[in-house]
Amino acid sequence: MRIALDAMGSDRAPGPEIEGAVSVLSSNPEIQIVLVGKQDAIEAELKKYNTAGLNFSIHHAPDVIEMAESPSKALKSKPNSSLVQCIGLQKAGKVGGSISAGNTGALMGASLFVLGRIEKVSRPAIGIVLPTINGFCFMLDMGANSDCRPAHLFQFARMGEIFVEHVWDLKSPRVGLLSVGSESSKGNEAVVAAHAMLKESNMNFVGNVEGNGILFNKADVVVCDGFVGNVLLKFYESVPAMLTETLGDLLSGERAHQFLEKFNKETYGAADLLGVNGVVLKCHGSSTAPAIKNALIKAGKMVKCKINDIISNVLAKEPALFE
Repeated sequence: MRIALDAMGSDRAPGPEIEGAVSVLSSNPEIQIVLVGKQDAIEAELKKYNTAGLNFSIHHAPDVIEMAESPSKALKSKPNSSLVQCIGLQKAGKVGGSISAGNTGALMGASLFVLGRIEKVSRPAIGIVLPTINGFCFMLDMGANSDCRPAHLFQFARMGEIFVEHVWDLKSPRVGLLSVGSESSKGNEAVVAAHAMLKESNMNFVGNVEGNGILFNKADVVVCDGFVGNVLLKFYESVPAMLTETLGDLLSGERAHQFLEKFNKETYGAADLLGVNGVVLKCHGSSTAPAIKNALIKAGKMVKCKINDIISNVLAKEPALFE
């Protein structure tokens, strides 16, 4: 399986991208990587490693979309940027997935404009892995859609269920709907209506999940709109720094290290853009080589299991919800 990697996306590009790619290629021979970006910069970085026998190629892309650039303007003015070229390679069928640590808005825009949406998907969603007291949960949407109708929340639940079942290999994952109370009547109009739809579905729906239910592992998939999800994500990302700052030496033991490591975003690799007609993963701009490596491995698994075909086939059986 071939994956396009935006080699110019991260804050310290192309160092983390190349190191992560070499690490993956050295231990995962089934994965092929197309390094997309400035050829001279990529080649200079590759000289630091023994790349003999590794299955990769370079696709020259002379431009880079910077983090501070307007996504809409950048997509129009920089069609030869590494980010856009990654998506273009996927559209052309030359790769099965794309990864970038670059501008989130530009990646979302390029994915929607070039790849389009999976049929029956009203709105793609961003999925993130969050740590819980004894494992992890998959939560979406984490920022793509601030205002959602009940059918959108239902779709997020279905896509999250499919992702966890086929990428995490967890059968019949528990699906929860984030709300202000566990009762079915709690929440705004969209949440209450979505609860009724999910209750009638064949998903393993465990009902409403309150904020504390995420940490205490009340569900494997947690669904919310992108406004709430993004606020929650920023809170989660602040937890390790807050604990380290306030507790200091009390966190020096092995158990404390294991706890903090659960919040390490390097482990999860990337956010998943579900619902676009392709495999697209977004790494954090500050990603290191391990994050890039884990993202590549996850993308390979998503391509291999044909996750978008599964999403499309499942949603095709529920046409009444998405007219």
